[in-house]
Amino acid sequence: MEDTDDVPSRPRVLARWLLALVVCTAFFSSAALVGLSAAVRVEEAGQRRADLSGLEFPASAVQAPSAPSGTASSLVLFDDTGEYQQMSQLYGMLAAALGSHFGTPQVHGVSTYAPGEMGAHRGVVYLGTNADQVLPPAFVADVRNGGTPVLWLGANLDELTGLEAQGISWTPADPRPALRVAYEGAELSRPSDAGAPAGITVTDPTRVQVLADTVHDDGSRTPWAVRSGALTYVAEVALDPAGESGDRYLAVCDLFIDLLRPDAPVRHRALLRLEDVNPLSDPEELRRTADALNRAGVPYSFALYPVAVDGLDVEPRRTVRLVERPDVVEAVAHMIQRGGTMVLHGYTHQLGGQRNPDTGGSGADFEFFQVQRAPDGALVYQGPVPGDSPAWATERLRSAITEVTRTGLPRPQVFEFPHYAASAASYEAAAQLFAARYDRPYYLSGGWSAGPMNDFLFAQYAPYVVRDGYGSTVIPENLGFVQGPPIPAVGVGSLQAIVDGARQNLVVRDGVASFFYHPYLGTEGLHWIVDRLQDLGYEFVSPGEL
Repeated sequence: MEDTDDVPSRPRVLARWLLALVVCTAFFSSAALVGLSAAVRVEEAGQRRADLSGLEFPASAVQAPSAPSGTASSLVLFDDTGEYQQMSQLYGMLAAALGSHFGTPQVHGVSTYAPGEMGAHRGVVYLGTNADQVLPPAFVADVRNGGTPVLWLGANLDELTGLEAQGISWTPADPRPALRVAYEGAELSRPSDAGAPAGITVTDPTRVQVLADTVHDDGSRTPWAVRSGALTYVAEVALDPAGESGDRYLAVCDLFIDLLRPDAPVRHRALLRLEDVNPLSDPEELRRTADALNRAGVPYSFALYPVAVDGLDVEPRRTVRLVERPDVVEAVAHMIQRGGTMVLHGYTHQLGGQRNPDTGGSGADFEFFQVQRAPDGALVYQGPVPGDSPAWATERLRSAITEVTRTGLPRPQVFEFPHYAASAASYEAAAQLFAARYDRPYYLSGGWSAGPMNDFLFAQYAPYVVRDGYGSTVIPENLGFVQGPPIPAVGVGSLQAIVDGARQNLVVRDGVASFFYHPYLGTEGLHWIVDRLQDLGYEFVSPGEL
């Protein structure tokens, strides 16, 4: 076996995935807090109901994309021995989700591979996470035979005897720090704590195509992804972007297209979602934003939660329902008439009478997952909320639907979990009630107990529509959002960060760049992003057009 650094230590794995979740959620809370405090605060007594009579809502009002329906089946094989079996299984789920965009994936441990099994599939993905995994001779023989395209990620290439005949050879990992991956004209980032990529040497350039290079700290380059015959080899598993929108993970997403749909068109589409519309939103602000996007010819979606609850420190603490805010209801109807697709974003966007983890108020807190703050402010994911079950989640989701439809607005068909986090029971309930979700699914290792979270918790984004492990069609969101106010001038949460992420996303030949934006930030920054994404060649579409 090779001596590779591709499998990080347990603390490093945990730190990376916790970082990804902090990136995805910690600053969501701060933005939501600003939005709630900036919202219009009106008295409880409503004098009238919204008048939506005579309105005909377009199909785009609630339209979800079709479920992935490709015919290119894939076989995903993961290492199933050693210390990191749980992590390997989750990597298998992540790879299977990417494969679902093209057809039906099958996933299992590599040890149970049957002779000739890969022949029933368009392509095979092998995830080498354990350098001590013994590969079945039948698997090795079928890969060498070259009858089925194989995408091999990570360790154990040294077990594939006869590599020299294909023009490549395995070498020890390069000790120089690997900072970036150069692919399709872009330099993609790598997590700072990721292990060194495995070594690969091209011995016969006439037989081998170098697809991507590792860029080291001294500017030198070594092969990161190569292709010889039916074998495509990537020097690391690279399914762990740690929340970064411009990670080398995008190269792997594009290599899935090579594997399973090589004739895919070059097409770059963009999605915009307006976030945290709620009963306390400023209706004129919503109208202005909708009108500005409509004038620019930009379709969009908006995420709505129908019940707003004040934080625990607010006296008197109010619960305000959408039906009690006719001006907001009419503004939401106006958004739909101006090209908006409604996305249901929870029931209250908080959880009863507890801080989960911050104020207990809507927009700031989680609703379908229990979270606390560590002394240093980091999020600690505790597990399912008290009383979590499919029945509990279904009842809460149905209550949210009812609060929307009782206003006269159409029933939402797309759902987004608050801060994206939910238990398996809640994810499965959403799959039964909605045609699609619009978030980043969390994958959990094993079941959850009453204690703190298990060893591995992964959040995944994809640059195209996928079906996740819970049975939902998932609309992409892969660029994050703009923070503020004030909007940062540079770095995470800035306008430029969204554009930079979209530019990196261009390496996916048929990919979607998707971000979200809070209406209270005004339209100037929004127009700035839209104009620059269009300059990059992106076409804005509605979720239902994917």
